[in-house]
Amino acid sequence: MPGFLWSNLDTSDNFSDIVPLYNLTDSNCIDGVQWILTVFNQCVLDAQRYAAVIFGIVSIIAWAINGMPQMVTNCKTGLAHQAMSIYLLIFWTIGDTLNLIGCELTHQLPLQTYMALFSIGCDVILLAQWILAYVRHYRLSRLRGGDLSSDEPAVNADSEEAPGSNPSTPLYPSLYACAATVWLISCGAASTVWLPTIETAPRPAFTGTGRRLLFYQPVFVDTMDLIGYIMGCLSTCCYLSSRIPQLTKNCLRRSTEGLSAGLFILALVGNSTYSTQIFLTDSSFLFILRHFPWIMGSLGVLTLDVVIMVQFFLFRNNRPASLTLSLDIDEEQQSLIYS
Repeated sequence: MPGFLWSNLDTSDNFSDIVPLYNLTDSNCIDGVQWILTVFNQCVLDAQRYAAVIFGIVSIIAWAINGMPQMVTNCKTGLAHQAMSIYLLIFWTIGDTLNLIGCELTHQLPLQTYMALFSIGCDVILLAQWILAYVRHYRLSRLRGGDLSSDEPAVNADSEEAPGSNPSTPLYPSLYACAATVWLISCGAASTVWLPTIETAPRPAFTGTGRRLLFYQPVFVDTMDLIGYIMGCLSTCCYLSSRIPQLTKNCLRRSTEGLSAGLFILALVGNSTYSTQIFLTDSSFLFILRHFPWIMGSLGVLTLDVVIMVQFFLFRNNRPASLTLSLDIDEEQQSLIYS
């Protein structure tokens, strides 16, 4: 989940990112929008940056509820492992974890850190649903002697069912990947405890007085700022990498059955409003350079999500054969339980 462009008012470079010096009339932001200053600790003096904040709030709301439609769908179908690529969830979780570490390294506002933690919580729930569904159907497939792999070609929903019968796929590699992801999450959570204790050189405070060189500013304030930027680059790579396995899985299945369109619609809203917020906040070269990884990540994922939405349209009448087989086994199991 991309982070909202909030900056602390006690740093000269971060403050100039939001409010250019030629627009700054008071270091205490007396002429700014007070509710934004109170809630977000951000000084907004004009309509353009006010609109940027509104787009940022919409982006936050979209990302806050992003995973919920898929959680509901997983509960209804019980087939999360067939609909979702495990690598989508793994890369997504790694990206959010790196985002959390970056928040701590760059001393972002508490609300941004809380949003990163909330996103990781949603990732953990989706991962848990995937693992539970995988283990359950793996055991059922062993009893049946069939294959519940999720990459079988699809059959048309109006045609006859065509379940296959191949040896069941191994269980443990996917569980090892999930375990590694959970370990990384633990490292990210631990960073919220020990990273603030690292001593760093204090950043110069903004005084609002005196002359300064306006045409040159360093890209990075200190080492931690640089590390946070690198974390942003790695996070962007993870977000971009997360969509490729899901696109491939949808093509192999020739179906999006079990996927929630709401998951990707909210991602489209979140990324589009986030990108708009960046360009409304500042269009200077230095500002764009500082936020380049997040811009590329947002626009890149936006493009891939559009492709996934096209797959929803193209495969809307298809149901994978493995899904039909899974539903048949579920019905058999229920009949045995209630007989």
